[in-house]
Amino acid sequence: MTMHADAHFAIGKTHKVCEDYALAGQANDRAFAIISDGCSSSPDTDFGSRLMARAARSGLMRFGDRFDPERAAWVAQGWQESLGLVPNALDATLLVAFETGDDQIRIVVVGDGVVAGRRRDTGLIDYWAVRYPAGAPGYLTYLLNPEREKLFLEHTDGIRQVEVSWGHTDTGITAETRWDEVGPVWTLDRDPAVYDLIAVMSDGAESFQRFAGTRLENIPVREVLDQVMSVKGSTGEFMRRRVGKFLSKFCVQNGWQHYDDFAVAALFIDPPEVSDG
Repeated sequence: MTMHADAHFAIGKTHKVCEDYALAGQANDRAFAIISDGCSSSPDTDFGSRLMARAARSGLMRFGDRFDPERAAWVAQGWQESLGLVPNALDATLLVAFETGDDQIRIVVVGDGVVAGRRRDTGLIDYWAVRYPAGAPGYLTYLLNPEREKLFLEHTDGIRQVEVSWGHTDTGITAETRWDEVGPVWTLDRDPAVYDLIAVMSDGAESFQRFAGTRLENIPVREVLDQVMSVKGSTGEFMRRRVGKFLSKFCVQNGWQHYDDFAVAALFIDPPEVSDG
């Protein structure tokens, strides 16, 4: 199968600088999509999210299926030190979707964010929303500093939840794990024959609001995904084009806004080749 990759990111209404970053392309002839979301309360995480995403791309180039996000964090730390940035500038999530050697799509999530897949047969969207209910997501930087990791676990219990929705059918919270039991990385393998579009997004996907009378109400992530995932084809900058139109036209016309930065990177998968025999 042929896979195409593209990405887009946009600053949130309440932010002075965009701390989300998105990156997509080919690593050794295999498609990848990466997003990173910098922590707003840590300094210079607009740099940190870019370093983390670029280190992940470097890891995919060097190690392919053996990609290890913790190794990418050590690479990013070397760059951070050389730039004279403080260590917690790397407080950023990391979501990576990439094509594997056995024709699957592997998705790696560290921190919070949303993974979505559009079903090839029905067009319905499955999604996995990864959250830390205490409000503080687990960052790879905690693996680089045992003292910070200890403090994180003491204050949050390190609990991660994954909400799953299959084709617009809510199933609620289907998984709850602790950082100190299984580590910070959540992985998911998907069959590209099932999906024609798979995207990773920052938690900005859950920050959209609209006016209901005189007050703002939160917009369910499913409604946001209906717009973001309505990609018509893989030509050129397909995700930049789709998200750009969504933000500049649909949101304006319908009174939607996102208060948090929003990043999305996606893989568009061409239909499987059908043999004449």
